[in-house]
Amino acid sequence: MQNANISGDSLVKILPFEEGFHLAPLTHITPDAVKEAATLARTKYRDQAELKHNTALNYIARRLGFQAGFAGFKQGYPQLVTFMEQNRLKQRADLIRPNSHMEFVKLSPRKVSDRLFSLGDKLPERVFTGYNFDWFEINDRHFRYNPWREHQAFNQETLPYEIVMAEVDRANQANPGSGDAVLEAAVAACQFSIIFLANLLGDILFSSKDKDFNKFSVVPRIYREKKHKPENFQINEHKHYEVAKIFRVWMTKQKDGWVRVIPFNNNLIFLAGNDGEYDFLFPGLRDELFNHNPHAPYLKNGDVPKSNDSYHFKRWLYFEHMGWLENEEHHSEITYYAMGGEPRQHPGAEALLKKHLELKGDYKPPFKTAPPSAGYVPVLIGGRLMHVSNLVTMEQFHRFMLENSHYAEYSRKLGDVDPWESANNATDQTLPAVVTWYDANAYAAWISRTKKLPVRLLTEDEYLQISCASSDLVFLASPEFGEWLNEEAAAINTATKESLCDLGFKASKGRFNARSNGAYKSKHIGFRLCYLGEPPANKTVASTTK
Repeated sequence: MQNANISGDSLVKILPFEEGFHLAPLTHITPDAVKEAATLARTKYRDQAELKHNTALNYIARRLGFQAGFAGFKQGYPQLVTFMEQNRLKQRADLIRPNSHMEFVKLSPRKVSDRLFSLGDKLPERVFTGYNFDWFEINDRHFRYNPWREHQAFNQETLPYEIVMAEVDRANQANPGSGDAVLEAAVAACQFSIIFLANLLGDILFSSKDKDFNKFSVVPRIYREKKHKPENFQINEHKHYEVAKIFRVWMTKQKDGWVRVIPFNNNLIFLAGNDGEYDFLFPGLRDELFNHNPHAPYLKNGDVPKSNDSYHFKRWLYFEHMGWLENEEHHSEITYYAMGGEPRQHPGAEALLKKHLELKGDYKPPFKTAPPSAGYVPVLIGGRLMHVSNLVTMEQFHRFMLENSHYAEYSRKLGDVDPWESANNATDQTLPAVVTWYDANAYAAWISRTKKLPVRLLTEDEYLQISCASSDLVFLASPEFGEWLNEEAAAINTATKESLCDLGFKASKGRFNARSNGAYKSKHIGFRLCYLGEPPANKTVASTTK
């Protein structure tokens, strides 16, 4: 399956198959477009499993809300054509993604789709996406002299609503219509704050005739650290809400930026812009193709460890998760800080989301197990058995490179990857190998193929527990040496239990370049492998359980 966007077409909507990992790229809602998408899903964008053409057609049609499959779609298509004509939906256009690099509102088709389909039948009449809006003027106000930035009420990119509206009223009284410029300047001054507000977590970007425009919910993407007092955080929240009211009033005055929301059925929503321009949404919509190998060209598909649950999570999130992703991401951040997390130790949005969905029970990581194997020490972690190797030696890594000449050749062809021979030419070949993060993963994939063991690198949490628990494993504690972890390009130092790359940070926070073996920071990085297994009967294993 290809990884790039389809011909760079921003109008293509990707419909993923929950089973089989096939992808159907839709350009229009017509019988021919559905046929073309079905053909691509079973040929160019298919996974390994065979997909029949009629199966693909019926699946796509049902996902678009036609319960009788493709036959039902063809039967109902004249009604769809009439519906589009009545609503003046004439030509496809991208009504969601911004057309500049300095926008205040930055949405994606998936975000809008997730949010609208989470509302059931309580859809707004309009959504402010920034469609057809020229952000130049307001950005110009932000970067040139702006009197609001000198105003005594201006505080950390925020302004009080009442003060701004009073100035707007005074300007209009002196010169009717001039208040708009005062309001726009206030919005420009609060740009940084608006970025945290202009999301779909609340309904600040929605408009409905049956709802007072002044009554809306806003959810700023700001999070309280445990060490911060609740009252101080509430003050910060209030400041953002004041800006939200200013931004909301400004939006009401804009002719551009809005798109109409027009549902056809429970699974198909149209968005309407100007002059007949339209777009469409459906549940589970994706903005781009799934990347089965994000490590290319440094690792080919066969050299990516299949036991790496980071890849499994990405694939599950893309093909199987049909919920409101932005909301889940928001709550994963809340959970992290509520449990005492700090910004400098933040492991990354994906890691937080994965843990959050695991705790909810939505996502279940793969648990491939294998029996004990020579060279691996059994260690119990909270009732789970891990088989863990000692550090892979230079001798073992030499053997891998000799037996995998294809990897040895293509992995260094690009010229920006640290050489492996000079880093592993010590007289004592029992010393730990010094490798790149890609090397460590390619080695793990080789062991999986040849030894039939579901091996991978240790996660940071696993490493911290195992390094404190097992007396049977050997660790090298040195300020200049670290070990690669399962988190991409993260290396931990055994002596400090922190990032080898950036002292004072978690390893998953301070990361190296994955193409390096640490040399550019005068470090050496090795690795060890692990896999899950069942506790062996009548045998003692090291345990981290106290």
